[in-house]
Amino acid sequence: MSVATLALKEKLDSKQLLTLSTEFDKVKKSKTSAYLLWFFLGVLGGHRFYARNTLMGIFMALTLGGCGIWALSDLTSA
Repeated sequence: MSVATLALKEKLDSKQLLTLSTEFDKVKKSKTSAYLLWFFLGVLGGHRFYARNTLMGIFMALTLGGCGIWALSDLTSA
């Protein structure tokens, strides 16, 4: 987290922090879902689309996951 973000969070009261936390939890992605998408659609970038990394998902789909290299790389870096 950046210093600016921390400074902004310090200015929030407890109700605002709770609202922020609730909103963050709504958009949080499931690791289990991401791994399942990687397993079944890894070379097509399914897990990248799920994580809203659309540009990388498109590159992976067009190159079949960099001939599988990017898909395997994603597993080892997770």
